[in-house]
Amino acid sequence: MRKLFNPFPITGYHGPAYFCDREAEFNRLRDAVRNGRNLTLVARRRLGKTSLLHHFEALASKDKPSWKVIYVDLIKTHSLRGLYELITRTLFTEKRKSSIIPNLNLLARFRMTIGIDPITQLPQASFDLRDDQVPQSLHHLFDWIKDQDHMVIIFDEFQQILSYPEKDVEPLLRSEMERLPDVRFIFSGSDQQLLQEMFSHARRPFYQSTEGMTLQAIDPDSYRNFIDGWFRKSKREISTEAIDYVLAVTEGETLAVQRLCNALFESGLPHVTAPLAQETLVRVLDQQQVNYERLRAIIDPHSNAFKALRAIARLGTVEELTGKEMIKESGIFNASSISKAVKSLYRYGVISQVIAPSGKLGYRVDDALFRIWLKDLPD
Repeated sequence: MRKLFNPFPITGYHGPAYFCDREAEFNRLRDAVRNGRNLTLVARRRLGKTSLLHHFEALASKDKPSWKVIYVDLIKTHSLRGLYELITRTLFTEKRKSSIIPNLNLLARFRMTIGIDPITQLPQASFDLRDDQVPQSLHHLFDWIKDQDHMVIIFDEFQQILSYPEKDVEPLLRSEMERLPDVRFIFSGSDQQLLQEMFSHARRPFYQSTEGMTLQAIDPDSYRNFIDGWFRKSKREISTEAIDYVLAVTEGETLAVQRLCNALFESGLPHVTAPLAQETLVRVLDQQQVNYERLRAIIDPHSNAFKALRAIARLGTVEELTGKEMIKESGIFNASSISKAVKSLYRYGVISQVIAPSGKLGYRVDDALFRIWLKDLPD
């Protein structure tokens, strides 16, 4: 493990989800791959899903025999062509320890050329294909992948394919993947409803094609030991009350815990108390103020969408959009207006559908710190 000056960095993949109490989840990923099973990993945003996947990617390459792990983040794609180009570019241009060196004939078959960026000196790819040639090119690509040994392909935010303008993307990808019995696939995403529908509905192409796995928030006791341990290693103390405050106010959301602990550690004080944690939260929110104000300006603070956003933040997870609590908190009395406002918030990406403690679907503001900021805004 690489030593960092601040053990709670807020960039990269070195946070609690990387080290703290994720051994069971990592082992499950590894065991599925080793035993010939594909897997679907579902988690609401900011719980450390991507960190876990990158941790798996790093360690699987050191396994014996080593696996070639290809991580593809589909949130960056908006069409089948974009998916094809991203997979191909990831395979042939990213730097990796066990690099794949394609020959010119193979590149021509994929309608791709590789050059060197004159500024970064890194490989860059360009493609020369029409949209109607994408399915055949994708078929050729999977033909090549089929012949590779010990390959794992991770599709993060896999539900993104549902937004593609092309029809029948699901059955196309499913049929291609069925031709690759020796390649392992890990599908992951943060939209719990869409992924459940894709993999659990009997009439969908990916029905029962994978083992399901849901990433939960890190156990509070493990988190307490983790945070306390890092402060002790640095010859400093953090009170139990301070840790409990951090976990309570962030609701155990990995990124928010990490950001707040980063600021507490940065203070350099030998003793961290609950009042200091409270003061630090105010300072962290002040640092994020510009970003939050920008979002508020985009959404329009006088709109129904913003009223609904603030109401969801204050209520936590909202199961009944037209329930009494939501109507009272938002001040929106028309059911269709609430539904329209929530749909626009969903498009902005500031809320998501999650599985509520009751087991029902609900809506929730993704960012714990943003939720706190919204709660404190005056009406």
